Amino acid sequence: MKEVYNEFTKVFSGVKKFDEEIWFKKSWNTFSRTLILNQEKKNQLPIFKENIKKEVFKHLDEFPLTPKKKEIEDWYESFLTKKDEILTLGQRQKLINILIKYFIVYEFHNKDNKRKFTNSLMFLHIPIDKIILNRFNMIFENTEIKGGKLNGYPWSKLCSYEDYIKFQNLVSTKSTEINLSPLEFEMKFLWVSDKKLVEFYFKNNITN
Repeated sequence: MKEVYNEFTKVFSGVKKFDEEIWFKKSWNTFSRTLILNQEKKNQLPIFKENIKKEVFKHLDEFPLTPKKKEIEDWYESFLTKKDEILTLGQRQKLINILIKYFIVYEFHNKDNKRKFTNSLMFLHIPIDKIILNRFNMIFENTEIKGGKLNGYPWSKLCSYEDYIKFQNLVSTKSTEINLSPLEFEMKFLWVSDKKLVEFYFKNNITN
């Protein structure tokens, strides 16, 4: 996966050095266009962003140190199902899962640092968005994914944790078939837009 991590670093060079402000801004920008806010919520947004930044990094700091699936699933659920006045579950998952991806690539480039997330790779979730849903469906033709929607909902309006975790489990199952973690599977296959190339890679178990 070295070439995939290096490719990601080219897209976001700031991942080599931990910077809370830059990382949060970058991850926030991946879903900010999907926010639907009335004037009252727009007025609340600056304070909310500061508070959610503290919340998400505090939660990341509390990530279980021992890689046990149940502990990690509980950790995800406690963040994603928390209600607020601004973000949906779909937007919250994009925020935390993008940040986890940053940590994974950061740990890859800084091998002397504590590899907390890397040690739990098999249990980590992938960021869900329209592109990911479409490309997953392109390979596996899942009936619950259509038009970039999951069970009829755009990712940014996703509010069901059951739908969310069901998709993550699908990704985990498929990635395990070719001995990859879900995040490595996402970075290796779901970033590729050419259908024939993706199908060829997957069917021939090309993972290097």
